[in-house]
Amino acid sequence: MLSKKSVAWLGVGFFLLLDRLLKLLSNTVLSTPHTPTSWFGWLPFHNHGAAFGLPVPSYFVILISAPIILFIGWLLVHKETAAGDRLAYALIFAGAASNLYDRIVYGFTNDYLLLITGVFNLADVLIISGLLLYVWDHKHHEPHNDKQY
Repeated sequence: MLSKKSVAWLGVGFFLLLDRLLKLLSNTVLSTPHTPTSWFGWLPFHNHGAAFGLPVPSYFVILISAPIILFIGWLLVHKETAAGDRLAYALIFAGAASNLYDRIVYGFTNDYLLLITGVFNLADVLIISGLLLYVWDHKHHEPHNDKQY
């Protein structure tokens, strides 16, 4: 039987490979836009900024994100955590590692999903999902002190 940490790392590997595959497709055989509506579709885009198109140099994003990714990887390997935290860390790690790879190798992230007015990728979805899961899990499972003062 697989350990909880092994399952987390398998999840990291699966989502990391899936995002890498989609990014490869966005730069090769699916490099042309396919947008059935003006607000949804496949729209390959080279994002030279940070999240949400913020104009931040790639080198700065690399300097900030690399230590954070290493710390999250350390948490996955060395810290015994609840299942919700482990899943949140795995999602964040997979997404952030894929985007970091793009920034180091290409100087930008490969975005490809158009939704409303933004273009993003699976890695971005993983990062946001992991953050939301972490916050939701801690908000709903932490003991609350209901004392009246």
